[in-house]
Amino acid sequence: MNIAYDTLIDEFVEHERKKGTRSLRKIPYLLRPFFTWLEEAGLEFVDINYRKANEYRTYLSRLQNDDGGVHYAGGTVYDIMHAARRLYDFLKTKSLVYANPFTGLKRMKRESRLPRNIPDEAKMDELLGSLREFWKEERLRDRRAVYRVHVIAELLYATGLRVAEAAALRAEDIDFERNLVMVKNGKGGRDRTAYLNEYAARVLKLYLQRMKKTVNRGGTGTL
Repeated sequence: MNIAYDTLIDEFVEHERKKGTRSLRKIPYLLRPFFTWLEEAGLEFVDINYRKANEYRTYLSRLQNDDGGVHYAGGTVYDIMHAARRLYDFLKTKSLVYANPFTGLKRMKRESRLPRNIPDEAKMDELLGSLREFWKEERLRDRRAVYRVHVIAELLYATGLRVAEAAALRAEDIDFERNLVMVKNGKGGRDRTAYLNEYAARVLKLYLQRMKKTVNRGGTGTL
């Protein structure tokens, strides 16, 4: 993704921050497929009309992994399309586009409701924030333990991986140049790709390159 698009996403994130939007860290992840699609199609964001927006939704729904499995679940497609619609609302406020091509699309429904025991965004922010303060633990072994939980929690929150999938990851499964995580033998025995946000990528890279041997002494090649 080119620098101009990165800058645009940063401006959009700041705009959403001022509005009080939660889960800002998910925004780059949700918009990355859109800008990748634009580049592959040779389009600019100003070229998108209702027909192109519908083509993008179809592209997301039909995208497949190397093994032929569905790349994005229905709920993920919903979130990605919602992010694109919000982005174009922002572009209208900047007078960069005259209309939002995603507004006219019939909104998709989520495939299923989330379990009731999943914490809301505020509670997740509070939990992740407390784990980032691992250095406040009195004992060294406790700091190491909470630090590792902090790394794993950021990974899980950014990518949506299951605990077992994260536990099976190896350093070579992570592409830090593109912030991608290759999940092997995931749900249903299928391989898939997950995306890291910038913060989670920095946390994970620091852990693997400098901290893993100290924190996870005697461990295996997995995280």
